[in-house]
Amino acid sequence: MQTVMVCLVSLLFAGPALAQQSQPQNQSSDTQGVTAAQPDKPKMGKGACQGDIEQFCKDAEKGKIGDCLKQHKDELSTDCKADRKEYAKKKFMAARKAAKDACKADVDQFCKDAEKDKVGACLKQHKDELSADCKAAREKMHHMREKRAEKTQETTPAQPPTQQPAHQ
Repeated sequence: MQTVMVCLVSLLFAGPALAQQSQPQNQSSDTQGVTAAQPDKPKMGKGACQGDIEQFCKDAEKGKIGDCLKQHKDELSTDCKADRKEYAKKKFMAARKAAKDACKADVDQFCKDAEKDKVGACLKQHKDELSADCKAAREKMHHMREKRAEKTQETTPAQPPTQQPAHQ
């Protein structure tokens, strides 16, 4: 059983890497429309989703496979769902780093004395004074957080209201 798990984990990580090695540098990496020429953006290889792509999205246009997989999200294999979740996490972390880089001068100018966990609030207070790059990066982060919150609401079952015990 342990050997099978090791093999599955190895394939999960090796699949996208092997697919990426076999592509020329400037061709797109397929499923999400991310190009190999953009090293800062995470790439989602077909890996764990290959069977799902063949089953649900074989007729999807190049660059639209991610949209197709979203349409079939409830039908996807467990491995594909996990791979897509990990991809989304990496994409979010890359956007977060890009925002940090884009806002460095703004942080130095407006928030240099702010505590580390208060920098976001400081930037929000100076939103009208921020550079265009910082504003755009913060807007992208805000949009990604909203999408993540929507997904969480979609996947979290509604909790029944709790009843208070009757007082006697």
